[in-house]
Amino acid sequence: MQPDRASLESFVGSYSVETGGRRGTLRLVRRGAFLHAEATLDDGGDVRDGLAMPFAGPLVMAVGPKDKVEIGAYRVVGDRLEGLWVPPGADQEDFAKCGRENSVGGDLRGARPWTIADAVAIDGQAYHGTIKTEPAAPPAAVKLAGEPAPIRITWNLHDGDFQSFGLAYADALYTTFSFEPEKPYGVIVYDVAGDTLHGRRLDSGSYAITTETLRRQR
Repeated sequence: MQPDRASLESFVGSYSVETGGRRGTLRLVRRGAFLHAEATLDDGGDVRDGLAMPFAGPLVMAVGPKDKVEIGAYRVVGDRLEGLWVPPGADQEDFAKCGRENSVGGDLRGARPWTIADAVAIDGQAYHGTIKTEPAAPPAAVKLAGEPAPIRITWNLHDGDFQSFGLAYADALYTTFSFEPEKPYGVIVYDVAGDTLHGRRLDSGSYAITTETLRRQR
């Protein structure tokens, strides 16, 4: 999975935001090869820090404690799961500091775990282990095409077990990881339609997908 750097500049600017029945403003700024976001809701109840990147069409944003959340973007290619991790606060001019993770043999619905074939973390260290992805909703409610499905993710690695969540599509999985998981964090995947971004959002503490809409301000 590679970021779509060519479209990066097209997202820079100010937006109105509607999320969970609340309204506010959001600004996306470019820092190196990445986007950073800050949103303020009109009721004063929330200031969001976010890290964002376009990936093959959608814009993916991780939100949470400032400079503490990563973006994980995976593409399903046959029996392979090819992932890239954008580190917290990323502002480099290239993707050399990103982590990479390639796994084989698994299933997003949880029938089989993924075996990590090769991986390098954001600190440059190689790691190995397995990944279990399983639906967070009842199997009958899960659709891995069109609308995303909420997924629970467990990394059983050589140096410990790690957990998070994500939004799974037929051919992609978008997730996040927070280094301060006790604080609220989440992942949002936006479909782009001109100056409007239609988002599907999944937050820590809940496996219910909510919607969020960004509209560019003129």
